[in-house]
Amino acid sequence: MSANAAIIVPSDISMMVREIELAYNRYLTEFRIPDDHKIIVNFSAGKDSTTTATIANHLFGDRVQNVMADTDNEHELTVDFA
Repeated sequence: MSANAAIIVPSDISMMVREIELAYNRYLTEFRIPDDHKIIVNFSAGKDSTTTATIANHLFGDRVQNVMADTDNEHELTVDFA
């Protein structure tokens, strides 16, 4: 890693969440998605899908449906967590 490299850590996660909300609302308008639609989150119980599900639930509440495909390759604890 070069001497000039740095890790960028957002100081305020709420700004990033607001950007997600604005982008989502633009998407709804552009593609004329009805207001009563469901939001489906593919949930694997990993860090990325857990973060996605958390943000989606924060922004959209009861409209969010998490789904997980059990392929019989998942560890038992992963399935229990999901």
